[in-house]
Amino acid sequence: MLKGMIENGTRQGLREGYAQFTEVLSKKIKVAELGDAKSSKDKMLASLQTHEQSNWKLVSRFLGSFAFIFSFTVAVYGIAHLGLVKPSKMVHGGLEYFGIDLPDSVGEVVFCALLILQGRNIFKVGQRFLQAWRKRGSDHGVKAHGDGWLLTVALIEGSGIVGAGTPGLADPYVVFMCNGKRKTSSVKFQTSEPKWNEIFEFDAMDDPPSRLDVVVHDSDGLPDDNAIGRTEINFVKNNLSDLDDTWLPLDGRFAQGSEPKLHLRIFLNNSRGTEVVMNYLEKMGKEVGKKMPLRSSQTNSSFRKLFSLPPEEFLIDDFTCHLKRKMPLQGRLFLSPRIIGFYSNIFGRKTKFFFLWEDIDDIQVVPPSLSTVGSPSLMIILQKDRGLEVRHGAKTQDPQGRLRFHFQTFVSFNDAHRVIMALWKTRSSGLEQKGETTDKEPEPKQLPNEEVSLLGNEDVKMSEVYSAVLSVDVGLALSQ
Repeated sequence: MLKGMIENGTRQGLREGYAQFTEVLSKKIKVAELGDAKSSKDKMLASLQTHEQSNWKLVSRFLGSFAFIFSFTVAVYGIAHLGLVKPSKMVHGGLEYFGIDLPDSVGEVVFCALLILQGRNIFKVGQRFLQAWRKRGSDHGVKAHGDGWLLTVALIEGSGIVGAGTPGLADPYVVFMCNGKRKTSSVKFQTSEPKWNEIFEFDAMDDPPSRLDVVVHDSDGLPDDNAIGRTEINFVKNNLSDLDDTWLPLDGRFAQGSEPKLHLRIFLNNSRGTEVVMNYLEKMGKEVGKKMPLRSSQTNSSFRKLFSLPPEEFLIDDFTCHLKRKMPLQGRLFLSPRIIGFYSNIFGRKTKFFFLWEDIDDIQVVPPSLSTVGSPSLMIILQKDRGLEVRHGAKTQDPQGRLRFHFQTFVSFNDAHRVIMALWKTRSSGLEQKGETTDKEPEPKQLPNEEVSLLGNEDVKMSEVYSAVLSVDVGLALSQ
């Protein structure tokens, strides 16, 4: 009773203090609204000097170089000479047989070599021009369609875009990939400091995107080996407010001393408002075969604080399990729309990591054994070169360089396996079975309505295994 009185008094005091603080703060600072954020985004994008490169300007930049003009002039001069020269009787001499006309002087040999070299130069320049013409990019300025998560990327400029081992300047263009969708910029000819000022909008996505892949290519080369540099933006690890104006360094094989980077402005917002959480839980409940309850704001806040996640991430489910390494480590597995994380705190020794659903290459069920106390376990295999920052939680690494994580001794393995597989199939865009529902149980189970402790070792409501009634002598107990 005393504990309840103290908690109620503290809760009432905090509520009144928060109301007073909100009132005072509202008099000094304007409350940010969704419309204000959208207008700020529009103002920042409108400040860009967007312009489309005309076809004639592209032709002039490619074919207006001195080498092309000189080669074209020499070729026209030679053709004009053939038209003006008077036909004369051919006198064969030396090694000229069967109508073959060979140069008769050193000057003619030099002039023929010059024509061949310039012709080769014209062919190369023309080939590069055609490649750039095909890769002009038609995604710039295309408005997004649909309702959901809208991603807008403004490509401003680049700096130090020079590939290692590439003679001369590159013809860079940028490719953006997010959730299996692709956007391509225009080509900038012969420059290491390209300026694009182009805006790309991705169609609305039902689920919040986890990563944006950025690859800078050179139009002069094969599609498979013309990548100059690449980088990625992890929306789970980055704050969206830091991406509205940022310079991103590129990773790749570059000349010593060069630091290539891209200037981007990235905006991600949700047009559905607060209904996105309930809609997602309802969709996952249909796929899993049981109702997914909405966690409290306090639980979601603790979950985000635990893994340093952005405010749009929310907890879907969590399970008590063991992480199998050299020694089993008891902890808790957390599932959200974009990540799967593990946390353990054993006598103050904390183990914490998470990885993206898109980074998972395969999920396998390991048959029960003596080490798993007779219950199956899950082996999650990441893609090659993914999740390297959390390799301390992996049990092994296969010859292909893929990390393997083992989770075992779930309280309810079937429930955990069903939820994990449903989330993975939903988030994995490269799988053919994306969007397919998992097999449902004949009688779907309902999760308990009470809130589960976030960092405790409690799990779902357990069934009774054994009970007994023992008689105790009250007098003997009191005397003791």
